[in-house]
Amino acid sequence: MARAARPPARQLRAIVVGHVDLGERDRILRLLTAELGRISAIARGARGSRRRFAGAMDSGALVAASLRPGRGELWVLDEATLLEGRDRARQDLLRLSLLAYAVELCSSLARTEHPEPRLFGLLEIAALLIDAMTGAPGPAFRAGLEAKALTFAGLAPSLERCVVCGKGLGGATRFSSLR
Repeated sequence: MARAARPPARQLRAIVVGHVDLGERDRILRLLTAELGRISAIARGARGSRRRFAGAMDSGALVAASLRPGRGELWVLDEATLLEGRDRARQDLLRLSLLAYAVELCSSLARTEHPEPRLFGLLEIAALLIDAMTGAPGPAFRAGLEAKALTFAGLAPSLERCVVCGKGLGGATRFSSLR
């Protein structure tokens, strides 16, 4: 009996948003892509091969991924080439924590196996900016990131009306996230 042909691999840019070790050698990566949204992919032998996936499994890393459909919702990661490792952000605790927050925010708002080009683009640009910063980012960066991510996920905050009473805001009234 002939074996079924392997489905062709898809070449995608992806951002690593998490991972789980599986057994002694394998790792399941959570990836965010523009074309497929949030997906999980198994990287067979990844924990034993430093060369095959060198630096491409760190959270926030931008990779060129060769993916093919696996069983159920799990994809198979044949190859991942590191495009951006975010090395400078990893040298500063504040920037590293902001990168982790951006990854978690965009990942949690992204749908599984549904195109998410805007959330992917937002995370890609945010990670690039965080990596390029020379100092700690101000609170406006995080607020802007949150507002954009919520908007792209269809959960934009209402800034025209009071969320408590529904009365329209006007004049000198300003938005405040503090109570």
